[in-house]
Formats: sequence, structure tokens, C-alpha cells
Amino acid sequence: MFIKMICAGAIVLGSGTAFAQGVPVGTWQLQTGGFSYHMPHDSPHNEVNLGLGVEYQLNSNTAISAGFYKNSFGLRSNYAFAHYHPWEIWGVRVGATMGYVDGYPNYQNGAVGSVILPSFSKQYKHFGIYGIVIPPVSNGQGLIFVGIKIPFKELGRLFD
Repeated sequence: MFIKMICAGAIVLGSGTAFAQGVPVGTWQLQTGGFSYHMPHDSPHNEVNLGLGVEYQLNSNTAISAGFYKNSFGLRSNYAFAHYHPWEIWGVRVGATMGYVDGYPNYQNGAVGSVILPSFSKQYKHFGIYGIVIPPVSNGQGLIFVGIKIPFKELGRLFD
């Protein structure tokens, strides 16, 4: 299952070369939440992380976002992040996401805590994808999360 997910992700990430690569400065996007894959995969975590958020593109490398989602423990988490993606690899912007998140009982007792995580984004013509990676370090647990973002100007196309 994990290999299939990685292959599908590689196809999606690499298939947008004919589409717009960057997000124009000043663009607002709707973040819809997404899906996560936990390592090791035998854990009982929630992997459907639906939520809503907004993202604003400050410049070609930097965006800010805020919103909420259903986290891996099935609890509501709220977030405020800055995304810095100065590098591009195979058409995917990569860098780090830093900011604040709450709702994790084993981290700050569920209170607001600061995070800095490896992250990526890829913008297509009418939508984008974004994600974070938590490497399986100290406790051997990690995850890959991928979500969808849609520019507000494209939302009307959903109902055409």
C-alpha cells in the first residue's frame, strides 16, 4: 500500500509541467485538509484529516495560512503557519513550514505548541497540493500529509 501511495504521489507531483508553476503574489487559496500516511502504518491513527483553511501568497517563496482540521487522534487542531519554499525540485517547491498548532494530547498537553517541519507544494492551473513530512526520528513515528488548495478565483469553476 505504501509503495502504491508513493507512486501515485510521484505521478501527481510530476504531471503538471504544462500548467502554471507558481502562485501569483497576493493570491488567496482555500485549503481543504487532506490525507496522511503514518509510519509505522500499523498504528490506529486517523488518516483522513479534513478541515478548512486559507492561504495567502506573500511572495514567490513565502505564504501564510491559518485554519483547522481533524488531526491524527480524531481531535480538532487549529493552526497558523508560515511556509517558506525557496527551492524547486522536479517542479515541486520545497522548504519548511513553521508556526503554531494545538489539539495534540501528547504535545504540550494539547495546548498550542510551535513546530517547524519539512514541507512542499505544487501549483497546477486550477488547484495546488501541499504537504508536510514528519520524519520518523526519536520515537520511530512519522507521517506524510498531502492536502489540496484551490485559489478563490477558481472556486466558481466547481459549480459551472
